[in-house]
Amino acid sequence: MQKIDFFIAGVQKSATTSLYDILSTDKRIYMPAVKENPYFTNCNIKEDFFVNLYSKYNSEELVGGAYANAIFFKDAAKKLFENNRKIKIIIILRNPIDRAYSAYNYLYNLGIEKAKSFELAIENESQNRFSSYVDIANKTYLQHGYYYRQIINYLKIIPLKQFHFIFFDDFINNQNKVVKDIYEFLDLNYLDDYEYKKSNSSFSIKNKLLHHILYNKNILKSIYHKIFPKKIRFYLNHTLIKKIEHLNRYNNNYASMNPKTRKKLQDYYLSENKNLQNFLKKDLKHWMK
Repeated sequence: MQKIDFFIAGVQKSATTSLYDILSTDKRIYMPAVKENPYFTNCNIKEDFFVNLYSKYNSEELVGGAYANAIFFKDAAKKLFENNRKIKIIIILRNPIDRAYSAYNYLYNLGIEKAKSFELAIENESQNRFSSYVDIANKTYLQHGYYYRQIINYLKIIPLKQFHFIFFDDFINNQNKVVKDIYEFLDLNYLDDYEYKKSNSSFSIKNKLLHHILYNKNILKSIYHKIFPKKIRFYLNHTLIKKIEHLNRYNNNYASMNPKTRKKLQDYYLSENKNLQNFLKKDLKHWMK
């Protein structure tokens, strides 16, 4: 199995795709064509998926990978460490309230989240109504914000010196410096020749019927699965279908969060954010007010 030198392990809706796209433009770094690699978190993902991701490796200096939900699954640390005991972990942290709200709107626009409001979605989470891996990985909006606990769980397996922490606001406001610091962390000479990246902006679906055909169970998808072998489907899903998906979107900013909900979540995360602030020695007061 291919050894990975570094892994972007989180967090969800915090510019991990933008960072991935930047590193993918460097010919010295091998990044799979498919960003999200749930192999380390989902026992149902077989080794052949991982092998396919890295099948085009061509002796690049560094090998990377990513899965924005990886930090959420504590058992993933052991599998990442088994892959490479010197693996470097990159974590981008975002205000957990904004991250949760962004994740809800993203999944709602995709049709994955059915709750008609953010408040209903977090109520569903509090009722522990999820059993499938997909729901646990995506719809646990508030639990994804327990950054301090997630980091501590990883540190039981992987040494702190192998972690690099980034803050979403810093990445948005001073991308060049953040990327330069990442290169230093990766021990790779920094080349200031990339373009500013912003991926996965907020959006809405143009044609909901087309989206349904592409992503939900239906007779056309059943035929598709019967006609094409698994390897061909893997290629089509991450090339042609992905392009169709992006063409079927348009940029659309979502409404602001209810102020009462925000205040409730500020109280909810207060202790967690204080622990994180003390651990990283980073002023996070703006997350708490």
